[in-house]
Amino acid sequence: MTTKGRAKSASRAWASAVTASVQELMIHAYAMENEAAERYAEFADAMEVHNNVEVAELFRKMARIENLHAQQIRERMGWHAVPAPA
Repeated sequence: MTTKGRAKSASRAWASAVTASVQELMIHAYAMENEAAERYAEFADAMEVHNNVEVAELFRKMARIENLHAQQIRERMGWHAVPAPA
């Protein structure tokens, strides 16, 4: 293999590693957004049990925002289904 061929091969390997690491990062970011949405929904439920409607509404709004973030990640990554972490 020529020096130029090795350089191209190394460049492709680097690009593949970067793509894989971005993919992994976004998989984890997606999971974090979903977990945050679930926690906010749980907090909202707890506040409703204690008749704190105003705070429950705030937590429901936060859950919707986190769900929106998760949806944006799926759209930007072009995922129809979220890949499993490696």
